[in-house]
Amino acid sequence: MESEDLIVGITLRSFDVYMHPTEAACYYGYVCCAGKKLSVAEGTIEYGEACVVGDKVGVLLEFDEKEAKLSFYRNSVFYLPLL
Repeated sequence: MESEDLIVGITLRSFDVYMHPTEAACYYGYVCCAGKKLSVAEGTIEYGEACVVGDKVGVLLEFDEKEAKLSFYRNSVFYLPLL
């Protein structure tokens, strides 16, 4: 498995599970083994530390009246919102 193959994130319901997230019209995620964030607008950029065996990744998706925020945790360490 390549380091970019393990991605945790969100996308639209219409996402085809057989395509790579970089081919999706709307996708945001955390590339676990590389410690990068992935979005359609920005591509893949540095975000946090890479995961190793035994790590726990958490996802926080918050909605309020004006916007949504997507954040990730690695071993209880909070990473700034992805969007």
